[in-house]
Amino acid sequence: EYTTLVDTPQLASNPARRAQRQLKEVSALLAGLLTALDEQQGFKVVSRKPPNFAPFEQVYANVFEGVRRYKVMNPEKMRVSYGKMLYLLQDSALPDVAEFTECNLIKPLDTVYEHLKRHNGLALLRDELLGAATQCIAPEPGKSRAQLQQDIRTKERAVEMLVRKYASRALPEDAVRL
Repeated sequence: EYTTLVDTPQLASNPARRAQRQLKEVSALLAGLLTALDEQQGFKVVSRKPPNFAPFEQVYANVFEGVRRYKVMNPEKMRVSYGKMLYLLQDSALPDVAEFTECNLIKPLDTVYEHLKRHNGLALLRDELLGAATQCIAPEPGKSRAQLQQDIRTKERAVEMLVRKYASRALPEDAVRL
């Protein structure tokens, strides 16, 4: 646990030791994360002194952005570990840590709006079919199986109509379906 190791009373009174511990813990986390994603690349990074994390900056940023997106979609989950991750990300941006790792682990969240804006697809957000295409369909008391199946077909038709209307070279079908 990063914060348990870095935010201790002993280290708070000794900034140099705290900075050293931050470097050690951030490095260990980055090496472990890379090893989990690609064992060979992780081994190469760990065996080099000092480790070279810079080539994997986008990988790390994407992983942390993915976790942040997950938290936005599931606010009731990761209550403690998410806060600890944010402390780690804050510490990773400190000049000494950032200079050592040679990477920026933080990137803006890629929202649906930003994604569509980049691909000239903002009109999709104003389409009247969007509600039908994105509705949550779940069993409810009193709702028959036939009604659920009808709702599913309605949703699928709305998605297909949006795909036909907005898919382009800049905004592929898969991106519209997301």
